[in-house]
Parts: sequence; C-alpha cells; structure tokens
Amino acid sequence: MRKFNRIAKLCLAAAITVLLIAVMCLNAFAAAPDLQRKGSITFTMAYNSIPVPGGTLSLYRIATVMELAGDLHYKWVPELEDSGLLLSKRNTEVFADRISMLIDSRSLPSVTRTISGHGKVTFSDLPCGLYVIYQRTPAAGFEPINAFCISIPMLEDNEFVYDISGSPKPRPETTTTEITVTRVTVTTPGSESTTSPEEPTTASHEEDERLPQTGQLWWPAWLTGAIGLMMFGVGLSLRITTRQEDYWS
Repeated sequence: MRKFNRIAKLCLAAAITVLLIAVMCLNAFAAAPDLQRKGSITFTMAYNSIPVPGGTLSLYRIATVMELAGDLHYKWVPELEDSGLLLSKRNTEVFADRISMLIDSRSLPSVTRTISGHGKVTFSDLPCGLYVIYQRTPAAGFEPINAFCISIPMLEDNEFVYDISGSPKPRPETTTTEITVTRVTVTTPGSESTTSPEEPTTASHEEDERLPQTGQLWWPAWLTGAIGLMMFGVGLSLRITTRQEDYWS
C-alpha cells in the first residue's frame, strides 16, 4: 500500500512537471511577434490632469526590428547607420538628446500631427520598428517635451502590443520678472531735492558711538570702567595700609 502511494505521488509530480513545461511552451509560442502587422501610437497631453491642446508632435522611424530567438533586435535605418550611437542605450536621456540633434541635422522621413482640443494625438498605420517622438512646436505656455523612443510592438506581460498609448508630461514655460528702478525727483516750492530709492543714509556722530546691537553710548561704558578701577585701587590701598598698621602695632 505504501509502495502504491509512493508511485502515485511520483506520477502526480511528473504530470505537474509536464503540464508546466507545456504551459511555458504555449506562452512562448503565443508571444511570437507578427512583424508584418501595423500598429498605432496615441498620446494624451495633460498637465495636472487638465488636457493641454495645441502644438504638434512628430514621429521618426529610426530603426527596423527583427526577431532573434524570441527577442526583438533593432537595426538603424540607412540615414542613421553612421550615428555612432548604441541602440541598446535607447532608453537613456543621453541617447534621446543625441538622436534629437541628428534628426535636426539630417533629412529623416517623419509624420507630424496636430494635438487636438482634448490634448490627444494619434499616429496610425505604423510599420513595426523603433520610433522617436520629437516636439518642435509645443502648446502655448508650455515647453517642448523631451524626445524619447518607443517600439512597435512593445512587450507587456509576455504579450506583444501593437496599439500603444502614452501620456507625455508637458512642462509650463518658466518666466522671469524684470524689475526696473526709476530715479524719482520731488520738487517743493522754493527748493528742489532729488532722492533715489534705497539711498544710503549717514548716521549721526552719536549713532556711530553706540555699542554694537545694544544701541547704548560708548562713554558710559568707559566711565563705569574707570570708576571700577578707582574703587579697586582704593580698596587695595586700604588693605595695604591695614596690614602695615597691624605689623607695627
């Protein structure tokens, strides 16, 4: 009986192992990308949950995509083959800054869309590949968003997604306030006087002779010190005289 139970447990463990392997293989098969499929990208521009309409967004395809052993690998488009950048660093700020400069200096095919009144913009019918989102014309009162890369398809939860949504964060423009100080002239009957703001004032002699922070005059301190020294001298003289009288008595 014990031997039968042991065999049954081994069979159950083997069945569970086979089932897990089958599920893993099924998932791997389901995750295989269809690189002939077209995709789309939709962005919602909002600041503090309030839509930001106006301005444009441009989309540049900078690399094609291929599948190798279940992973996506990218290859530069011909216009950027000599860029000197590594596609493996595509999610870094340095990469985005460098690719933005290359886009400005080279004639890359692009698609530009105007952001709607609801802060939305959609790029559709896009072949698979690696794209850069770039903004030259921001909404009024906002700065251009930082360039960034996005892939079609995108792997999420072990599934390839072809219709992608995102929410870039627009930043309000920074403003500087310039303050101009104007010289003011005041004229009174029979005399004229000119005063400029924050003109330094001259303290009186009495104010110059005050103690720091306390506002007291200097001469009472000197007088108090002199009186103290005199009293100390008188006391010392009396003490010496008293000792001499005790000695001679």
